[in-house]
Amino acid sequence: MTQAEAKMVAKELYRLMKADIIREVREVAEQECDDYLSAQQAARLIGWKLQTLYNRKDEVPHFKAGKHLRFSKRALMRYISER
Repeated sequence: MTQAEAKMVAKELYRLMKADIIREVREVAEQECDDYLSAQQAARLIGWKLQTLYNRKDEVPHFKAGKHLRFSKRALMRYISER
């Protein structure tokens, strides 16, 4: 590989890495600014009973905080709009 080819490869790698880093930073920033809801609040937002949310929790984006389920408001809004 010539020096010019190596320089082109390095520039392309830099461009790709820069795009990935910017995307990752945006995602982290969005997550940090997101509101997190309890199961009861999430059920109310979706328009379901609390038990319905628990029964269908595998199809709703969530995570566990200890023994409790937590729901990202932003992810729930996406879920609602996609339904």
